[in-house]
Amino acid sequence: MSGIDNIVRKINEDNQQKIEQLEKETAIQIEEINALEDKKAQEAIDKLNGDTDKKIAEIERNAKSGAEMANKQELLQTRQEMLNVAFDKALEAMKAMDNSRKSAYVKAMVLDAARGDEVIVASSSDSVFSESLLSELNSALSAKGKQGNLTYNLTGEKIDGLILKRGGMEINLTYEAVIKQTKGEIDSEVSKILFQV
Repeated sequence: MSGIDNIVRKINEDNQQKIEQLEKETAIQIEEINALEDKKAQEAIDKLNGDTDKKIAEIERNAKSGAEMANKQELLQTRQEMLNVAFDKALEAMKAMDNSRKSAYVKAMVLDAARGDEVIVASSSDSVFSESLLSELNSALSAKGKQGNLTYNLTGEKIDGLILKRGGMEINLTYEAVIKQTKGEIDSEVSKILFQV
């Protein structure tokens, strides 16, 4: 039986070698698969990290932009408050003008805005609106080549400044209206500067 034992032993040795070779090949394939999976996993991790970094950078940019916008809005609000105080003081100063300054204001506004055939609506309690002022205005308009036919409608209403009326049209030259118009122009310029519109 030694021949049979030798054959069985030889078959077992061959099988053992084949098993060991198969185990080695399987281990190599497993390592290759693991390496490939590790590489793919690393690539996926790297891609996620890259995407995350991009998202973080975008969030930081948006946060910075939001902070800058908030700063601009705060600056605009502060500027607006300062302008409101300045314009309130300007309005009070206009209301407190003496007749000489009021007369100069009325002349400047009327000569700039009037065609010469309007009615000046003003407060009857305002002594600046005299016949001599009306005569000066009409003469100055005539000298500019315009009609010199302005008239008064002095009313009991409190009007700071004046209103020019022609037909159904009114040109509001009250102190409040002039201040409001000037303030609107300045507000627009401030916004353009701050927000680079």
